[in-house]
Amino acid sequence: SAVHGAWTDAVLVDVEVHNGTRNPMELSPGQFRVRVDDDGPTVSLYRADRVPGAMAAGTTATLRISYLVPPKGRALSLEFADAGAITTLGLGRLDDERSL
Repeated sequence: SAVHGAWTDAVLVDVEVHNGTRNPMELSPGQFRVRVDDDGPTVSLYRADRVPGAMAAGTTATLRISYLVPPKGRALSLEFADAGAITTLGLGRLDDERSL
């Protein structure tokens, strides 16, 4: 929105997560964020198809997460942050296909 400065474009991201440990692990779609440009802000999710909760040992889940982002032409990348980790893990660039 040019009037309010709000981002109204959306990007839909499918993330596959595998718990390769022998124990359940907590997983939340909110742990994934989109970074705008290399040094820009991060964007939290707009909507997700999974609620936070435990993921059983040895299982794989696909999360579908949508984010409101700036108009095309800005570099977007996906990051993962674990509450117990000191750093954020960069997962790579997102292509420029957008939908909601």
